[in-house]
Amino acid sequence: MKRNPYPLAVASGVLLALSFPPLPFGFLGFIAFVPLLAGTRGKPVGIVFRSSMLGGITFGVCLLYWIANMWVEPNIRPFLIGGVGLLGVYMGFAFAFPFLGLAFARLAFGALGLLCFPFFFVGLEFLRSLSHLGFPWGSLAYTQTSYVKLIQFASFTSVAGVSFWVVSINLALYFLLFAKVRRRVRFISLAFLILAFWLPITHWQMLHKFYGGSSVRVALVQAEVPPSLKRLEEDEKRLRVLFGETYRLARDETDLIVWPESAVPGYFRKELDYLHRVQKVADSVDTPILLGANDLKERGGDGKYKYFNALFLVSPQRGIVDSYHKIQLVPFGERLPFDDVFPKLRDVPLGQGNFSPGKEFKLMKIGQVKFAPLICFESIFPRLVRRFVNNGAQFLVNSTDDGWWGRTSGQFQLAEMAILRCIENRISMARCANTGVSMFIDPYGRVKGRTKTYVRVTQSASISLKVGETFYSRHGDVFGWTVVVVGLALIGLIVIRRRVGK
Repeated sequence: MKRNPYPLAVASGVLLALSFPPLPFGFLGFIAFVPLLAGTRGKPVGIVFRSSMLGGITFGVCLLYWIANMWVEPNIRPFLIGGVGLLGVYMGFAFAFPFLGLAFARLAFGALGLLCFPFFFVGLEFLRSLSHLGFPWGSLAYTQTSYVKLIQFASFTSVAGVSFWVVSINLALYFLLFAKVRRRVRFISLAFLILAFWLPITHWQMLHKFYGGSSVRVALVQAEVPPSLKRLEEDEKRLRVLFGETYRLARDETDLIVWPESAVPGYFRKELDYLHRVQKVADSVDTPILLGANDLKERGGDGKYKYFNALFLVSPQRGIVDSYHKIQLVPFGERLPFDDVFPKLRDVPLGQGNFSPGKEFKLMKIGQVKFAPLICFESIFPRLVRRFVNNGAQFLVNSTDDGWWGRTSGQFQLAEMAILRCIENRISMARCANTGVSMFIDPYGRVKGRTKTYVRVTQSASISLKVGETFYSRHGDVFGWTVVVVGLALIGLIVIRRRVGK
């Protein structure tokens, strides 16, 4: 039976996009690759490359469409639309190269070549998450954040292990549908054997305690002031909301109050009026306030400054006691890549913030308790969060303003990605977003207090402090690098096999 691979490629891209938050269809991630695997079966290498490229582009555009909907000035929007197209092509290559490798593996090893596919796909997915230009958005692991009981092994393998599991299930279903009968029986037996070992390990992980009886009480203030271009009106409205909601916490025995990213306008250290007003609130409620604002620091003696996206900790009666500069900046949004090497890039008018990246993985303290301050999408980077955890963080705080993306799926995708950071390190997180989603996440990825978007909410909860280490916290991306090494070894074997065959 002849199969047209191109409609099947589009089907795979759409199915995979539908499996991501906020839609409750994570199970589609387990079948999304089956149409494309079937459509490329026995096809020439060129057709495999083009069809898988189409599938990846479809997936990328469907997943990341929200970038074109961001709050920007009208003259910037064409760049965002073009950016979505470029990211679609980027995701196209993220599909095409693994499927191209699979095509050669099938030629070299026959049906057994299919077993190479998880190593090719996940290996490339892992590699593209590295460096300051890394883009882990769209990693298959994030299709499963609604099923936290099934992904507890992420405390060993991080994202790569969950993605490998998702691809392997796709491969298993493909075998069941298209393999010969005798092979199907063997494969079903093997699948049940793996399942028999895997489920008890998962449940043991859920029972094993990684936190003790100690806790802190954290309050989140979701101001619900969407970004706009009328900055002065918006800024003052946000401050009135934040002050009013925080005063309501005066009778609550809270250890820390968290405001969103960019809660206070201007450069907070220099804006004495804002500093005095915030200090008055902190004194009144007798609780430290963690807030987002900009910061600046002199470059040298030439009168020029570096600018930072920052968090400040304001303590009752003491003023600013600590600050943190965002390390992982949004490429093309907060800075242009390599603008430190080519300073003229800062003059390119793409609406970027021209911020400098922070250098210090700094922890903040309330009493004797240490926490890691994370700004915006820093929560999507496993290695960055792991650095904070290994520095001694006992819980995480993520302060963000996702209102720039409007009423789209982007803000939900970002919020869900934080769940895996908690599972990987068995650590709690308090997440405060200007327009939502704000929530508390426990060390097993279970969420409570999840807010709706574009509603004003003030809530508090006791969150447990971290105890002990996970395999991932201690050893890092052992699984991810193992997948890369095995994938490269398989490529080497394919090359040798083809040369010997000639």
